[in-house]
Amino acid sequence: MGKEKVQYESLPGYKYKAPCLGFFLQGGVKALAIVDVGVEIATMTVLSIGLSGFISDWWSMHGRGEYAKFYFRFVHWTYSYLYNIICIVLSKRLFVAASQREKSALTTWLILSICLYLPLLSLFLVHTFWAKWAHTSGGAAFGVHVAYKLYLFWVVFCFIREIKYYSRINFALRKLSDQDIEEFVYGNPAIPPEDEDDGEKFADKPYKPEFEIPLNRLQIDDSNPLGRGAFGLVLKARLFKEDGDPFCQNQFETVAVKTVDKDADDVYFRALLSELKILVYIGRHENIVNLIGACTSELKERKLYVLVEFCALGSMLNYIRANKGLFVNEISQSRNEWERSCSSYITTSELYSFSTTDLIKWSMETAAGMEFLAGKKVIHGDLAARNILLTIEKTVKLADFGLSHQLYHYSSYVARKEKPMPFRWMSVESLTERKLSSLSDVWSFGVTIWEFFTHGATPFGRWSYSDDFVDLLKSGSLRLEKPIFADSKIYDKLLQCWHLEPRCRPSFSELKIFFSEILKHNHVQTLQPMAFVPPVEYVAIGIFGNEMV
Repeated sequence: MGKEKVQYESLPGYKYKAPCLGFFLQGGVKALAIVDVGVEIATMTVLSIGLSGFISDWWSMHGRGEYAKFYFRFVHWTYSYLYNIICIVLSKRLFVAASQREKSALTTWLILSICLYLPLLSLFLVHTFWAKWAHTSGGAAFGVHVAYKLYLFWVVFCFIREIKYYSRINFALRKLSDQDIEEFVYGNPAIPPEDEDDGEKFADKPYKPEFEIPLNRLQIDDSNPLGRGAFGLVLKARLFKEDGDPFCQNQFETVAVKTVDKDADDVYFRALLSELKILVYIGRHENIVNLIGACTSELKERKLYVLVEFCALGSMLNYIRANKGLFVNEISQSRNEWERSCSSYITTSELYSFSTTDLIKWSMETAAGMEFLAGKKVIHGDLAARNILLTIEKTVKLADFGLSHQLYHYSSYVARKEKPMPFRWMSVESLTERKLSSLSDVWSFGVTIWEFFTHGATPFGRWSYSDDFVDLLKSGSLRLEKPIFADSKIYDKLLQCWHLEPRCRPSFSELKIFFSEILKHNHVQTLQPMAFVPPVEYVAIGIFGNEMV
């Protein structure tokens, strides 16, 4: 019980008392809706038991006055029975309205319930004083019923006022339930210990408070977002080492902060919560964007800040597109074999050049990051060059893993977008059967490496999403052509990634070994770039960043 209590004093501007003994009002209203069904069923049971005594009074009546009282009692009994039935129906509507935080539906329920209850209360008072109904236990029970109803009306009224108050902050809060917040903080206790490393269960686990970062340690630059997507923002920020010491300019690190647009749908906020849980539990790896911490103190106001590593060179897609003129090709197109061009690479490294060696290295690092995710049973769901970041050392970092997977399963999201999410990167089974797995990620990996070796070309650029596109892909007659900067060996491996049968595709472990062997056998040396300030900012990626094409 202690876990579910909410300190309303911690909510800025909260101006109502806690009628539910400190519980969230939304949870209290939903609980009372369930209780009300039980109360009404119990009342109907008592009325039914007393029906035989009520009928027996008919034979013992004498005089017109007693008949009048009998008819009045009959009206009281009938109305009470109908009232109980109507209340059971209304309780269901109350539960739904509370779950969705629908102010208009709650207001309608409150007005209708009060209007129905006032005649019942009037009938009881007339029955007591005019008909001289003197049943001590029955009167006491009805008195408790009156107190319970008044309390129910008061709680619903307070909940309506709360929704009205917070709707000024953000309309989407109406769709964000308190139960969602409680599940985020406390998780699902039903998860067995053996599922501790199961990525599919990460979103159901409790949030780890050691990742919490006070807002006073964070200085966010929201004047120039690093990236903006359909619903999300990625901002640059300074994370200060000491609490409350923003003047120690030498004691901070630069981080990237992911958050949700203030007008975004609740679906996206829930998806970001799920991604945060995955980042909390997945652990660290050199080829994923690692979590630094999060600011969750204002979840009630639907504010969430997820702090991740800052990758200075931005997204892979933007990097290879912007610098493709400085590319050093180490494969002879005439002989389709490696040529050594390291001297050229050295002389142009300060101008952000990259070579075939780098493409192979980045492919290996991408496979290593995906191998790590697959080992944790985490499905990326949107692997693409736009969702791969580069550090200042030109090391690959995978981002947004798990987020797209969460969104993909919200049918309302897909319906509103009127097309599958990143269809050019999706496997056949994902397009036709809505199946996402590590093997569908392998398909996307092949498309991503194709982007590497075409310097950021758009896959299936001449195609738009249609049934014909899916049918050709499913038949095997439509595949991406050989990248101009890849040899036949690499292209054959990409074709294996696009096999129609998921089980016939290579694993990420096999893919990592494949690219590492290329580097080893050709004795390509990885040269360290010079330290420099990048010409492009960190570019937000995926759903939070550039629009998908």
